[in-house]
Order: sequence, then structure tokens, then C-alpha cells
Amino acid sequence: MHPIKDFHLILIHFNQFIEGKLMWLILVVILLSGITACNSRTDSVPSVSTEIAQLLNDTSATLPATEPSIYFPAQEPVDGEREVMEALLFGNLTVVDKCIWVITNDGEPDNIYLIIWPPNFTLNSGTEPAQIIDDNGNVVASIGDDVRLSGGEHRRLLDPSVSEALPPSCLGGPYWIVGEEISTIEP
Repeated sequence: MHPIKDFHLILIHFNQFIEGKLMWLILVVILLSGITACNSRTDSVPSVSTEIAQLLNDTSATLPATEPSIYFPAQEPVDGEREVMEALLFGNLTVVDKCIWVITNDGEPDNIYLIIWPPNFTLNSGTEPAQIIDDNGNVVASIGDDVRLSGGEHRRLLDPSVSEALPPSCLGGPYWIVGEEISTIEP
């Protein structure tokens, strides 16, 4: 084998290889140019991809977060026995600014408490009036009832998850942390 002849063969193969690749590259560029030209519209109807892009970028198209009709803050469950305060609160369960409060029966205008319910209690807002359901599934009170609640007063919420779940209009307290006793009383 002659070194110049070998080099010449290598150049011929390389040239054929490049020409083949170049032909493919030119073909792809021509096809892409044609597709782009076909997608260019002079009318005012946007393409489907344009509409999808607009929907994805449009922040006003997002669904609003659902807000409860009545907020129902509850204590976090604990392992073992729950420690509770044993003071008593008498008053009327009422809804103010979408939160459940007890307005005391002592006639003092400042005696209103936002109720923080025991763990695993729920609100059935599908009834009229809304019902408070205990952890056994029993109705213990309804909005509008006069109630007797054991527990205790707090001037600020100690559990940040409770305060984060409430609207600003329901913050500021005082708060009644419900204990073991929840009963309705006859007026």
C-alpha cells in the first residue's frame, strides 16, 4: 500500500460521507422552512398551539381556590390522652365573618370567643343550621344553639396551622380551646 493512495481513498470516503450528511441537512432545513411557511397565517384565527400557550400563560385562567362557607378550626390530634382546661363557657353559637364564635349570655359586648374545636370534630355545613359533629359521628350542637363548653381562654393561638387556616377577620381572639364537655342548654 502506498501512503498517498491510502490518504486519497480516505479523502474520497470522507467526502462521500459529508456529502450524504449535507444532503440530509439541506433536506431538513427545506422541510422546516416549508412547515413554518404553512403555519404562518394571515387570518386572525390562532393555531391550537397558540391557544394552549395563551391558556398556560394566562394567570386569570386559573381556578380560584375554594373557600369554605364556614371555617372550622380544630386542635391537632395528640398521642395519648389530651390535656384540657376545665373552665366553663356559656353562650350562643353564631357565625360571624365565616367563623364560629360563642357570644356569652352575660350581656357584656366584649365577651365573644372564636371556638377551637377538639381534634377529629367536623362541621356539617350541608344542613340548615350547620351542625357540629363529634369524633363518634354524633351531632353535639348546631349554629344558633345555646351551649355549655368546657375548656379555657387563650388570647393568642399557639398552633400556627390553626391561625394559617383562618381568614384575617377571625384572628385576634380571644379564643376558646374546647375541652371535653360540649352540650346544648335550653334557653
